[in-house]
Amino acid sequence: MTSFKRFSMLWLVAVAFSSFAQFVSVTPKVGMGISTGHLYFGSPFKGQRFAPKFGLATEYRLSDKYALKGELFWNQQRYVLEGMFADDTGTGAHYGKLIVRPSCLDIPLALQKNFGHNRNWFWSVGTYTSYLLGTSTVFESGGAREVHKQKIASGTRRFLWGLSTGFGVKLPVSAQNKVVIELKANWYRQGGRSSAPSTGNGLDASFWLLVGYEFGRKKS
Repeated sequence: MTSFKRFSMLWLVAVAFSSFAQFVSVTPKVGMGISTGHLYFGSPFKGQRFAPKFGLATEYRLSDKYALKGELFWNQQRYVLEGMFADDTGTGAHYGKLIVRPSCLDIPLALQKNFGHNRNWFWSVGTYTSYLLGTSTVFESGGAREVHKQKIASGTRRFLWGLSTGFGVKLPVSAQNKVVIELKANWYRQGGRSSAPSTGNGLDASFWLLVGYEFGRKKS
């Protein structure tokens, strides 16, 4: 391949990428949320606590009103239970506090509609997929604290699926960059092990408040 052909190909790739990038925004996001937990307790409402979430969102603008949005988040769910719990040997029990912390990788895909003054308000709806990465537990009793990483039991359904919705506002900082504030709600199925009667297959939900900073959106 001649130098001219190489240069031409590189130039075409650069032009295509530049044109595509003009319609794409990238938004790092962080936030806090709360989740129900059929998977872990067989009941949706047991000891929920707020937990962190962070990740990256990208938008491809279809028009001034519509965009396709893809996101990738790490999130941790958190549940706190108090009562009598068996010790590691299984021969005794102690009163204390058990903190259960599952970690997941979320991948929502959505169609977003922008509205309002300068199209700064938005709502979105789409699919929700999540993958259970692992679970850690902390047991606190009498001033002692034990931390354990739990192995994912064979047969556990790691993939969760459902519906993702969002509503928020973008506050302009410059011509192309904005601060993003979003309320997000996900409804999904969590499957437990069929051999564990304490878990269930009910519909679960999570609710999040996220803050981000959007880079690179082309001027309308």
